[in-house]
Amino acid sequence: EFDYENEEFETFREDRVLADLFLKQKFLPHTFKESLLFDRSRTYDSDDEAFFPKSSLFIVSPQLEWSYDTRDKILEATSGYFVNAEISGSLKSDISDASFYKFRANGGYILPINESILGLRATFGTLGVSDGYIPASYRFFAGGMYSNRAYGYRKLGPTNTKNDPLGSDSILEATAEVRFDIYGNLRGVLFSDNTYLGNGSIPSYDNGYYSLGFGLRYKTPIGPIAIDFGFDTADPTKQYALHFHIGELF
Repeated sequence: EFDYENEEFETFREDRVLADLFLKQKFLPHTFKESLLFDRSRTYDSDDEAFFPKSSLFIVSPQLEWSYDTRDKILEATSGYFVNAEISGSLKSDISDASFYKFRANGGYILPINESILGLRATFGTLGVSDGYIPASYRFFAGGMYSNRAYGYRKLGPTNTKNDPLGSDSILEATAEVRFDIYGNLRGVLFSDNTYLGNGSIPSYDNGYYSLGFGLRYKTPIGPIAIDFGFDTADPTKQYALHFHIGELF
């Protein structure tokens, strides 16, 4: 697979040329993937060169990924569970600009209870760099509809003096939501999203971000059309966000 990306972050822009050579095996519900990723990344238009210096980096990274998924449907699951884990890394050399490791795991459980559905999900990630430099986008950024819904996309966590997000070296997020029918094809959702971040190998649990919210779903043949409104419990009148998407988040 070959890929080109040009993404605008709050503080910098980054374009990437990716080549992924991989093998994949499916023994359902298991999926295994072994990859060798070639990543040429360029950081430019940086507003904060102390944290996000302009650079051109080349990373060669082996990756291993495993998934186990028993959900009955992907867009609108009503039962089952899933686990996904991915690890990657590199050693600094003539063909790679950093020695680092990155691990990410997430899992979820969907349980029908009477006329409602209980959904639980957790995500953990950790990143460590021992030599050289990695692209800034390798860090963990939180906030958004697939993260903490009280915040905009990548708007949660430590910031610089301009209030731009810096990202983190570790993350733990947990979500619980209850889905229930309202009338006909209309369904409601109550949820809680919680996030912990850190600049070490594990997140700091002394300062978490806790949010509550509610949403509506309208069933369609391609999955539910959804709207979610979340707010931070510490300051609900000032910190909140609205999200639109198609399909359940997990």
